[in-house]
Amino acid sequence: MNILHATTDPSLLQRLKEMLGSSARADIAVGYFFISGFEQVSAELSALKKVRILVGRTDRQVVEQVALGLQQAEALQSKLEADSTVRRSQQEALAAQAVAHVAEGVAALPQTEGSERAVAALRAMVASGKVEVKAYLRSTLHAKAYLCWYENHAEPGAAVVGSSNFTLAGFTGNTELNVRVTGDAEMAELKRW
Repeated sequence: MNILHATTDPSLLQRLKEMLGSSARADIAVGYFFISGFEQVSAELSALKKVRILVGRTDRQVVEQVALGLQQAEALQSKLEADSTVRRSQQEALAAQAVAHVAEGVAALPQTEGSERAVAALRAMVASGKVEVKAYLRSTLHAKAYLCWYENHAEPGAAVVGSSNFTLAGFTGNTELNVRVTGDAEMAELKRW
């Protein structure tokens, strides 16, 4: 089935796990990225060669672990300079704004053994260079796209595009609607985007 949400068979989360399990790489663009969502697919993501995540907003745990992972990399300063798309004079104001947004709902997050494992996995994946997490600062990022790229397969990949953010609620709790996208032309256009 190409329509996916929490109650379809398979569910959005089941299908996403299947797609990631068959992939070599993944590109993810979401408005919200919370550790609760990462925890649901961390095993599948850790098996991939490369994962690129573009986020609009995230929770404090993700920000802290990405920062810790990057601090472990030898070329932190050159990477920050190369990846910088914001003028230095604007960075402080944008960072303060991002921190204000990140604080939304963080106090209510339960600290579970599973979330602790997910945080450690995210830190290790960022430190190894397997996962790149970048914040989209130009405007509000409202997109939700999960692109899975295959190797040695008849199709280049498949994607889920819809309304589900990279959060547990987006995968299983909210009333969401997503569609599975396949086909060479469609995947080429999503890659270009």
